[in-house]
Amino acid sequence: MKISPFLTVIFTLLYCNVNFVSGLENVPTRPLSPLDFDQDSNRIVQIIKPETIEDYVEDLSQPLDFSQLGIDEFFHRFNHKLYAQLVLPHGALSVHVIAFCRQGAESEQGPDFYNSLFRIFTRRIKATQYMDALDVEYFITKLPDLLSYLYEAEQKNSSAKLAVKDILYDDLSNKFELLQEQPETFLENLSKKICAKFIQYDSAQKGDVTIHKLRITIMKILDACLSKLAWSQPYDRDIWDNFKLILQAILHLKLHHIITDSEDIKDLIDTATIRFCHFVNLTGGLLPVDFYHAVNEDLKSHIMGIDDFEEELDCISTMREIIQATMIENVGKAVAKERFGLLAQENMQSL
Repeated sequence: MKISPFLTVIFTLLYCNVNFVSGLENVPTRPLSPLDFDQDSNRIVQIIKPETIEDYVEDLSQPLDFSQLGIDEFFHRFNHKLYAQLVLPHGALSVHVIAFCRQGAESEQGPDFYNSLFRIFTRRIKATQYMDALDVEYFITKLPDLLSYLYEAEQKNSSAKLAVKDILYDDLSNKFELLQEQPETFLENLSKKICAKFIQYDSAQKGDVTIHKLRITIMKILDACLSKLAWSQPYDRDIWDNFKLILQAILHLKLHHIITDSEDIKDLIDTATIRFCHFVNLTGGLLPVDFYHAVNEDLKSHIMGIDDFEEELDCISTMREIIQATMIENVGKAVAKERFGLLAQENMQSL
């Protein structure tokens, strides 16, 4: 049967189109941007643009551009899965999150700004496999300085109730005769003083998010980070030192009123400790014997964070006991590796 030239052209176009579409399956695309919206034709155009690993690693070496165009471009990368895989685990907290916090402090943003910021980063942290421990420690250490102006305002505002009480006491003590003789005038003056105090309070509350709600959001992002702590090679005793610095940074959050509930502080310390022990279980044979000696020596004395809280029940293992059990379980692997070059099979599989 003879095929007409017209059908030949149609079949050729269909074949090329199928191959073209199938060839796009392995081509990474960047997310849609407002810049991709063609207003003239009122349609959205998907631009095919290969993304490379270098593009995302480069994000950590460049300062954020806080223009509208710069923010749009940042969230192109932020929404891509490679951001969670390549950027978040390798320094995004100390580069991107802190940059946003500094921008917020410079422009005196209210709690709502930080609440939104921490919430969107928490969602991305949940999508990553691990978080660099040095990066997390730096982030926690910097939080008090970055958010100090918010909590200083809260300390002033928390005295509003006491200030109203003082106003009432002062007027009733010194102007009681005016109250008896001219009650309307007394109440009018008193109302003006109280209203002025609450106007000060309201002006300090920027947005709908309270400091209490912000504390809850901070708890969530910190817990997400601490639950994915990981230390990079070379594995040495510095891992233990960094872990202790993380515990100290968590305790300082309470001193600076970033987190005020002692139970919340304990929860964060528990999360960090459990993750630390999990990491030791995974890499026990790769850690040097000096690491175990350092931990054992420190366990002979008080450790900040570990020994500052009691468990709810006596039958619950303390964080100190959990660390001790982890060291005992894994030190043999390190000794075998150092003396005989043996590496436990489970360590080989976890790498």
